[in-house]
Formats: sequence, C-alpha cells, structure tokens
Amino acid sequence: MPRLHLILALALLLPACTTRRSGGGEGDDDDDSAVSDDDDLFGDDDDTSDDDDASDDDDTSDDDDAVDDDDAVDDDDTSDDDDAVDDDDAVDDDDTSDDDDAVDDDDTSDDDDTSDDDDAVDDDDATPSAPAFGDVLINEVMMDPLSVDDAQGEWFELRNVTAWDINLRGWFLLDDDSDWAVISPNLDLIVPAGGHKVLGINANALTNGGLLVHWQWQNFQLANTEDEIVLQSPSGLEIARLNWVASFPTSPGVSTQLDGAVTDGADQQDPANWCLASATTAPTFGQGDRGTPGAFNPVCPP
Repeated sequence: MPRLHLILALALLLPACTTRRSGGGEGDDDDDSAVSDDDDLFGDDDDTSDDDDASDDDDTSDDDDAVDDDDAVDDDDTSDDDDAVDDDDAVDDDDTSDDDDAVDDDDTSDDDDTSDDDDAVDDDDATPSAPAFGDVLINEVMMDPLSVDDAQGEWFELRNVTAWDINLRGWFLLDDDSDWAVISPNLDLIVPAGGHKVLGINANALTNGGLLVHWQWQNFQLANTEDEIVLQSPSGLEIARLNWVASFPTSPGVSTQLDGAVTDGADQQDPANWCLASATTAPTFGQGDRGTPGAFNPVCPP
C-alpha cells in the first residue's frame, strides 16, 4: 500500500499550496483592487479613488497628475483642462471668474486683459466718451495768406488728441462777435484718433493757395491781429477755443502753429506755446505759403 499512501498525501498537500500562492499579494503587482492599493510595479490600475499613479488614471478628484486628467476641481495642470474654477492655466481656459489670462478669456468680471474681452465691468478698454473741452485742439492757423487773398486762403487746422474718432458733423464754428457756421450739417466729418482736419474759407485747391481743405465754411473770417475761433458740440458745449491777440506770432504767408508737444486745451491760450512755421521744419506748400496743414506740428524752439 505504500504507493496509495503517497498519492493520498499529495492530494492533501496540493490545495494548501494553491491557497498560499494566490492570497495576500497586497500591491506587489496590478490586481485591480476596488480601493487604493498603491501598486508600485505596473502603474495605473483604474482605482475609483486616488492612488497617485504616475500618469492619468481619470480619478474623480485631484491626484496631481503631470498632464491633463480632467479632474472636477482645480489640479493645477500645466495646460488647459477646462476646470470649473480658476486653475491659473497659462492660456485661455474659459474659467468662469478671473484667472488673469494674458489673452481674452471672456471672464465675467475684470481680469485686465490687454484687449477687449467683453467683461461685464470696466476692463480699461479704450471706449469713446462724450466730447469734452480739450478733446480737439485748434492746432495751426493761417490768418494772413500771402499767395492768395485772405478771402480765398484763410484756414485753420484741428487736432484730435483722444484715442477715438470724433465726428464734427453738426458742430458750431463761431467767434465772440457775429461770425458763426454749422460744420458739415449733412455729412460726417471725422477727425480720426490722433489725427487732423483742415477747415477753410475755400476748398478749391486751385484758388486757395494749393492745400487740401476738408470742409469749407461760410459767414466766417479770421482777423489778422485779434480774433477768436470757438468750437461747440451740437449740445452747445465748448470743446475748443483760441483767442489770439497782438502778442501772438504772426507773419504774412506763414502759419501760426501750436507747439507740437501741447495736448492740453487750456495751454493753447498761452502765446508762449505758439510759434511761426519755421523754414527748417515746415516746408512751403501749394503756391508758396509756409505751414504744415493736415500734419503734425514740430516743437516750437525755446
């Protein structure tokens, strides 16, 4: 019976060996446990909670993976993962509140983006406002042309010192006596942001001394020694005023220019801020008068 005894003994030992082999691994390899088992050999085991795997395992909460894992809350990924709250991504992730992105991310409140992001509150975008005194300057005046008669060649230049276009349609041109006119009542007359427009007594370049006049006035003239130019908005608000007197620099055939560095409307009343168009900085135009109609003025010499 020795052989029978040996077979029975092996039969009894085999189940015990099998049981010891299959149980109690506790994370030595990937066993897909239902909870965190911190597998350290094969990586992702798709646990239902955080197991700090080295790459994306789509956990339901923050596991600080190195790449985007679409966690429901902020995990500070290095690129856009469309978190529901601010995660300070480097590019636009359309967060619902301010994340100070460098480009427009359509935040609902102020994030100080550099261009127009349609914030509900002010984000320092440049937006037009109602015209105010000093928005337009009387910048250059030819009150005594030499190449043609005054009745053909008087003009002055306006400068828009704002960051938006200004439409002069329907504005009033007047002085302190009886001269007045409605500027361009039927057509838009736009002074572009930072730009210029020339108004004059004669828009015909063949007879006005050879310059481009953007709007021709009537019932208005410029005295050579003392006079005023006043601009009012359609509501009657004074936007620009120049009162020149005998102390202002004037000369036949040469325009009188506001210093190119002046941008304050109040400063244009000071005779010290005006000078004659210089032969070195202002070329002759048209038929030989000197000035810079429609262009920037140089800085007046000290």
